[in-house]
Amino acid sequence: MSQEMHQSEAFRQRLVDRGVMDPSEIEEAMRGYIPRAADLNFASYLLQQGKLSLSQLADLTTSEDSNAETDVTRSGDPHEGQTYSGCQVERLLARGGMGSVYYGKRVEDGLPVVVKFLAAHLAQDQGLRARFRREGEVLQRLPAHPNVVGVLGLSDENHPEPHLVMEFVDGLSLEKVLQEQWSLPWDEAVKIGVEIAEALAAAHAHGIVHRDVKPANVLVTRDDRVKVVDFGLAKDMFATALTRPGTRLGTPYYMAPEQWGNNDMDARCDVFSLGATLYHLLVGEPPFLGRDAAEVGRKILAGDYTPPRRVVPELPDELELVIHQMLQAERRFRYPRMKHCADDLRRVLAGEQPRVPALVETAGKPVTHALLPQRQFTIGRDPGSDIHLTDPTVSRKHAQLRRGQGGFVLRDLSSTYGTYLGAMRAKRPLVLRNGDRLRLGKVEMLFRDPWGERGGAVEAAEVRREEVPAPILQALAAMGDMRVVLSLIEKLSVDTVEEARARAELSELFEPDVVEEVLKRRAQIEARARARLPMRLQSLTGEDVGRDPAEWLGVWEKLASEHPLQLGIERPPQSLKLEVVRGERSTNEFSLDEGDVFLLGRDDDCGLQLSHRTVSRRHATLTRLHRRMMISDEGSRLGTKVNGKRVDRALLDEGDQIELGDVCLRMAANPSQVNVERVGIKLYAIDPISFHALHEIKNPAIATALLGFLHESRRPRWIQRQADELFPSDAEKAKDLVERVKRIYKRHAEDARTLLPEFIGQGIEGRRTARLAAWNQQLAELRDQLPAQVIPTGWLSASRGLWRDEASTIVSALGDSEAGESTVTSS
Repeated sequence: MSQEMHQSEAFRQRLVDRGVMDPSEIEEAMRGYIPRAADLNFASYLLQQGKLSLSQLADLTTSEDSNAETDVTRSGDPHEGQTYSGCQVERLLARGGMGSVYYGKRVEDGLPVVVKFLAAHLAQDQGLRARFRREGEVLQRLPAHPNVVGVLGLSDENHPEPHLVMEFVDGLSLEKVLQEQWSLPWDEAVKIGVEIAEALAAAHAHGIVHRDVKPANVLVTRDDRVKVVDFGLAKDMFATALTRPGTRLGTPYYMAPEQWGNNDMDARCDVFSLGATLYHLLVGEPPFLGRDAAEVGRKILAGDYTPPRRVVPELPDELELVIHQMLQAERRFRYPRMKHCADDLRRVLAGEQPRVPALVETAGKPVTHALLPQRQFTIGRDPGSDIHLTDPTVSRKHAQLRRGQGGFVLRDLSSTYGTYLGAMRAKRPLVLRNGDRLRLGKVEMLFRDPWGERGGAVEAAEVRREEVPAPILQALAAMGDMRVVLSLIEKLSVDTVEEARARAELSELFEPDVVEEVLKRRAQIEARARARLPMRLQSLTGEDVGRDPAEWLGVWEKLASEHPLQLGIERPPQSLKLEVVRGERSTNEFSLDEGDVFLLGRDDDCGLQLSHRTVSRRHATLTRLHRRMMISDEGSRLGTKVNGKRVDRALLDEGDQIELGDVCLRMAANPSQVNVERVGIKLYAIDPISFHALHEIKNPAIATALLGFLHESRRPRWIQRQADELFPSDAEKAKDLVERVKRIYKRHAEDARTLLPEFIGQGIEGRRTARLAAWNQQLAELRDQLPAQVIPTGWLSASRGLWRDEASTIVSALGDSEAGESTVTSS
């Protein structure tokens, strides 16, 4: 004990000698420390209380007193003095249920670092090891950002002591700051909020959701920089989740409502958690309190919290509105992007109005009535109205605004002088859109709802669509890769445009009776595939909504922000248009060839602008998927109908009639000459389903393709290249994809060895190479006796648009294409 007392006295003297603390400060600190002396030493206590920084503690360490008080670990610590990932551990900084954190230095240059270990008993759990490792992988994938703690090293996957080497941050957590200060001045809190939002926006841009934003996970450095830490619960939106819906992760006081149930998480849960953190910084306590986690959860789900200005009246009105917008219980009503939070917080600092839902009186000096935080507002001359108007033409209870699924709904309450939307009197409830002009009696108002158009759903333009060869897509679907979801949904109903194209292709090559037989078999093949699709989609998404494509499109809209890259099969683009059937005089048709997203409505910014007054300003959106078009109603007043049925969203086919108010449009394919893609002499690439049908009826037109599959199974280089592109940082998944595709080609090759003798003879006995060469020769000799030969698009190198530089041995066997016409070179 005497030695410990001597060490403590020596340490206190060094604090004075080096100007870190004066004797009165040390004496005051000792009064708080003495009751806790059994739990930790004085240096640890000062560090924990924020009276000593990590860098100061490091400076107080000298070689001659390495066993003194500054060594905050207890003797015998297994990590002390050891080297991990090139960094020597010096002392314990903190220990918790999940593990421990140490201060250390990088051996090569003395750089101060933090080494974070997973607790030994938890390291036995493979799931926890994977989650711990993911924190490092997530942060390593992020480009360097001034507000995100950097990861400098990561232990090997099978290391017995999983650890991360992280950037050393000399500062305090906001949790410690709040323990000392209770709350922060509002402008200081908002500046911190901006930096947190910028850090999270950078993470979201790379597909990462933090899911545990709270004061304890935000550090403020000595030079007032903010660092977001602890991405241990982060969700990687571009990878298979280690946590499934229903797994509750996070800290209760700051968790978004969707984190309390069986829901997928997206970036908007971080918006909510940042709002709760800001509230705590401003008020001194979290917005949702309760006796236990269950009570906290009930309040969060109900949006039951005290508005911050009731507690701190000096807060700006604008700041309270931003907090309300972030803490919306329904995520579609929050800011859709973290960038928007940062922008509005900057507006608050600049004394400007944030972009939140509002009604603005436009006569004279504008008066803004924010439509937050509740969902229903009464408007009238009654002093008790939520929006109080004094003009005598306004009735005491004039109108009501209610926030519904599709946005704010305006309802007149039998007012004397009426409620008008533009020039139209509101005789029934009307859905309002951003920018609508209203008149209540003689009071003119502007409706503003900047985030209400899509309620935070992902914009179609933000979804990246790429094409891959058909066998790659087939293997990815079998792997459960979420990037194929949209492609599968498109196949849930018959694609009439693709059917017409297939008929045209076949008609160029075969007699009518063969065409009809192939089309009949093709329809049977597609029907079998469609019957299996709901089960496959259910296994991919965890959702079960039956066979209705519209329901699955709704599922996809929820998943799109997490899986923005969607893959489809290489095929020539379809040329489509909308023909006017009735109700529109400005044009006869709209081309859909230029662009992927088309907004229909009366607004000037609509790509397909309609003039009829029954069409809403922003009525519906057309989105090009891989092969098809989808229409989504944008909360229009009179709705969107497809073939007489009102829809929220639907896949469109050629001939479908779309009603927008009194305007009727018809989806049509542009008349064009369908030319079968020629890839060699008497060799054409056709739709894979048509090829499958020819295969089932054993038509000799597939002979060349069968021989092609024998060659293709021996040439796996393109498969490896594609796998590396699809999984650039996951060698195991790339390997799995390669093996799956090779197995697919192996099955086709075995099938080819069975069928080829029926078309071109047995070849010769002996080695496979010799037999293959003999079949090549026989096929070339029988070329004039065989019908036009077809290969499935995307399956053989001659028909893969992404690999046109690769040779097709099978084309060479047929004598190559004519000079100047071939898109394939000889090997």
